[in-house]
Amino acid sequence: MNQNITGLLGNTDTNLTCAFFIEKGEKIISVQIIVKNITEDFGDKNPIAIFKPEEAAKVHTSGNYLLGRVTLTNITATSTNASMTFNELKCIDEKDYMCQLYYNDMEGATLTEKSQTTRILVKVDVRDLTITKQPNKTQYDRNTAQIKLTCKGNGNPEPTYKWFREENTRIILAWGNIYIIEDVKQNNSGMYICEAYNTIDGIMYNTNYSVDIAIGESVILFVKLYGSVEVLEGKKHSIALLFVNVSY
Repeated sequence: MNQNITGLLGNTDTNLTCAFFIEKGEKIISVQIIVKNITEDFGDKNPIAIFKPEEAAKVHTSGNYLLGRVTLTNITATSTNASMTFNELKCIDEKDYMCQLYYNDMEGATLTEKSQTTRILVKVDVRDLTITKQPNKTQYDRNTAQIKLTCKGNGNPEPTYKWFREENTRIILAWGNIYIIEDVKQNNSGMYICEAYNTIDGIMYNTNYSVDIAIGESVILFVKLYGSVEVLEGKKHSIALLFVNVSY
């Protein structure tokens, strides 16, 4: 069987091939592909695919989750190779696989041979990027102590993150999925961009997401209302009421 395989989620050409060499006079009964979860033992697992000479290869009921997603290539009179090609690789396919050969030797005895284990590792290019704000507001002012931006994406391997401002993407503001605007003032308004990336088989995949941060200046308005009030001894004293209004 193949060596361990790394496949990208959604790949259409991930292939498992069982290849056995038999001696003259030996006869293949069937080739089967057995599968287990990575944390399990093979034990008495049922096959997911069965290949028999002069019969159509088929998916066993234990492999029904593969129906419509794999192509089986049977052994022939000239080839002892049996293969299963994934037409759409999914995360559920991240398992350990083994080929098992049943054959009759030259004296008619039924024997079994097993291959080494092949592991399929399903990798996911970075995707589904989002940014959350804390506090979550449409506009901020200097009364806000800080603005925390958190970027999160999905991927395997886990994505790496970095932050930019839209007006100057050559300057990296920070590495990591969190960026904090500590100086909440108007000239720190603008579009903040989070870029996430991961590397699979030497190929870098990346995506980005942006959020618009609007910061207004606080304006304090003083409003005085003047009037008078009559108190003891018939004297009038003037008063002033002070109102403070904060707005953009």
